[in-house]
Amino acid sequence: MPSRPHRRTPRCRIWWWATLGSLNVTRYDGNGALEGTFLPSGVGGLADPRGLAFSGNFLYVASGNNSEILRFDATTGAPAPAPGQLGGLFASGNGLNGPEGLTFDQAGNLYVSSARGGSNSVLEFNGTTGQFIRTFVTSGSGGLAHSDGSDLRPRSQPVCLQLGVGSGAQI
Repeated sequence: MPSRPHRRTPRCRIWWWATLGSLNVTRYDGNGALEGTFLPSGVGGLADPRGLAFSGNFLYVASGNNSEILRFDATTGAPAPAPGQLGGLFASGNGLNGPEGLTFDQAGNLYVSSARGGSNSVLEFNGTTGQFIRTFVTSGSGGLAHSDGSDLRPRSQPVCLQLGVGSGAQI
């Protein structure tokens, strides 16, 4: 009986972390060595980063203190607002209060866990325009008491995402 080839987990070259104590988004190389601050507090409206997600060449950040979702170029860190918005603003309002976890579905829609002020819900936004679509899970539904994270990736999908030539992201 022939043996199966060993499947290797993809290795990321860059890791991003929302660092609550310093209020920045920091970047590390594939070996865990600090590369530095990728997004300093205040850039594009960043205030208390909570959750990170990637789609295309964009990094989306849940900005907890101002209850906004911000979007940045994942290579340069430049703010990349939704059409008609300023700074890095991608989505806000519609019950978004203290966003924590972010994830995208296969259709490209963004799901955000909203955890403060009794909101405790999961909201769905258009992943291209930032427009609110609906409250996907309401507070208390199925026992939801504090929505502080989300992940819709299929089990077989690797966590590493390739962004351009020679770079990657680990969330």
